[in-house]
Amino acid sequence: MKINTRNTIVLLIIHIAGCAIFGWIKFWPFVVLNALCILWNTVLLIIKCREHKMDKKHSEEFMRFKRAGDNGYEYAFTGYHKSSFDKIYDWERDEFEDLIWKKYNEGIIKFADLLPYLKNYDGISKLQSDLASPSTPDGWKSMISFALDQAAKENTPEHAEKMKIWRCIEVADKLKSRIDDKEAVKNIVNAISLSMKWMHYDQDVSVELCDLLDNEEYGFTICQQSEDDEHMIDVWNCIIYAFAYICRKVFEKQGAVYFPEYLESVDEETFTLMNDTFEKCMNEE
Repeated sequence: MKINTRNTIVLLIIHIAGCAIFGWIKFWPFVVLNALCILWNTVLLIIKCREHKMDKKHSEEFMRFKRAGDNGYEYAFTGYHKSSFDKIYDWERDEFEDLIWKKYNEGIIKFADLLPYLKNYDGISKLQSDLASPSTPDGWKSMISFALDQAAKENTPEHAEKMKIWRCIEVADKLKSRIDDKEAVKNIVNAISLSMKWMHYDQDVSVELCDLLDNEEYGFTICQQSEDDEHMIDVWNCIIYAFAYICRKVFEKQGAVYFPEYLESVDEETFTLMNDTFEKCMNEE
């Protein structure tokens, strides 16, 4: 059935006007007739819209993404950038986002670079959750971390600050495998869990984090002081920098004016020290 879109719209407008006019003069048979015509023209427009969508040809960029992971086509991808969103048609956007989300969750990690730019999905929260998950492979975590870092450079200061907290969590999570003391590792995992509670639910965890940092029996500072090996001292210093930075931010978020003595000097330099020490630890045997 050939449908003339322009004529159908004109008739639809005419019948809407007719329905209003005859309704005003209470000539009900013509009101019903015009209402039926409105319904029929609406159905015709819906059919035309569906045919138009089916006739559309997807962009080359969309098809390139669709082939990823299918029949060995992932090799064709050398990387992704948000400019891909400019290479698709406007009408493809929703389906394109569905495709990216689906492919990433199917295990194509390279799509991580695009998740922060999705409008219909909370891609940043998904990446942050995967970064903190113990089940995420280390290779994936480095790519996720890179994707988040790139997104942070283009976002608000608040978002950049949140990325720093996730960086602290990532550092502690990676370094815990170098510690033999099972109880100490358990406390690090607990500190990571507390930090995530604060990030996700804005829950005040300052007291618990402070206890794990500076408890006289099992605090991270005690663990560091008990080490003789220079490498392990660096590992513990890095973990202490990470959670001290997080703890300081928790206090600041709560509007604190006074801080525990060991947090008074914690600032952005602490975050830089953590990254420098982490790089040193990763380069050491």
